[in-house]
Amino acid sequence: MEPGDELTVVRGDTLVILDPLTNLEPEDEKAMRVDLRGFQVQSSPLEDRGHRINTATDLQEKYGHKREAVTVFPLQAKLNNKVIGESYIVVAEPRLEYLVLRESQGGPFVAYPGDKLELPANSLIKIMDVKTNVPDATALFITMAGRTVRWQQTGSSTGIDAAKLTADEVPLDITRHGRSLGRIWIKQGKEFRLFSESNRVPFFPVRY
Repeated sequence: MEPGDELTVVRGDTLVILDPLTNLEPEDEKAMRVDLRGFQVQSSPLEDRGHRINTATDLQEKYGHKREAVTVFPLQAKLNNKVIGESYIVVAEPRLEYLVLRESQGGPFVAYPGDKLELPANSLIKIMDVKTNVPDATALFITMAGRTVRWQQTGSSTGIDAAKLTADEVPLDITRHGRSLGRIWIKQGKEFRLFSESNRVPFFPVRY
């Protein structure tokens, strides 16, 4: 990163700050300190290089500034307490973008966060894919009414049996590190319908 550049990460990602490249004299480069505003460890309060920084737990929000849906933290190089270079770590909130589901009697379809899915008692739903803004290698979990649903990110899962649902809506959450990235709502009904407050889909699911 050059001065003025931004690096965007998703909250929960881990950062390690390495040595910067400078044109300073050896004595000044040795005296330089790197400071990620909002991060501090007691063992080395003046130097942030070499530490593993969990962006979900290790950053103090009061040192960042909000910009729409992200928080921006200055990353500063300092010499004699003077800032000689500054770039930025942009922390975005993890979010669910959509789910790809498959119904036993039909093909795949898409559900977005906040959508409500109504299933007849003879339906079996499988989770085929999950689209989020977190890195692909990140471990994600799916819970229904607080209980983990067996699922593999390769696209196979056990089915959600609508016969075990009731007329009351239950949340289906996509979670990372125990935090929900987004949810849809599922309940048993008389027919197969998908409701969306955003009007992205009609009452009957759009095939994927």
